Amino acid sequence: MLDTKKLVERVHELSDTKALDGFMLDEVGNQIRVSNIKEYDLIRDKLVKEMARDAAVLADEMQAAKERFSAKFEQHIERMENIYKVKVGGRKGNVSLSSFDRKLKIERTKQDRMTTNEHMVVAVQLVDQCLAGWAKGSNRNLQAFVRKYFRTDAKGNFNIADLQRVRRLELETPDPLWEKAMEALDNAIEHDTTVTYFRAFVRDESGKYLNIPLDFAKV
Repeated sequence: MLDTKKLVERVHELSDTKALDGFMLDEVGNQIRVSNIKEYDLIRDKLVKEMARDAAVLADEMQAAKERFSAKFEQHIERMENIYKVKVGGRKGNVSLSSFDRKLKIERTKQDRMTTNEHMVVAVQLVDQCLAGWAKGSNRNLQAFVRKYFRTDAKGNFNIADLQRVRRLELETPDPLWEKAMEALDNAIEHDTTVTYFRAFVRDESGKYLNIPLDFAKV
């Protein structure tokens, strides 16, 4: 999980770095005399540090806002519990709250993040053996399907949704090796963490809810 506070502190630490005794550090830690640095490099350095500081301040404010959202949301749920005199365990699930006129809405979404463990190593080996065996047959479509979804990204990570597609695959002819591979795959996929998202909406004149942008790319 991203530690926003540490990230913000790191940005401020780096962006507040000044030239000491007429020297600046380059990307590998070498001391470079400021007089030997091109003017446009100095201008760019100053600009990047200013913008990074601004971004860090916004990230800090968004983290604080999310904590306020979460606290207020939980307080409202507690009020509902008191009304019905029940205690809701876990408080999972997505919840929407609307203003009385239905023109404003807040959504809280909880999303489980899954990951793979050491069983994945065995699952990969068994699936590779299955593919090698199938290559001798004629089921090219089956091979293509498995190869498409049973693969890693550039960082070596598997897409959990793709793995689940493979898991739902049913073979026309039972294959004991495939069944063993799927057993390993079942054991390889496990819950990592639950992430909570908040989104705010406003209703336009046509009655459609518009997402209030909290993302630079959508502003």
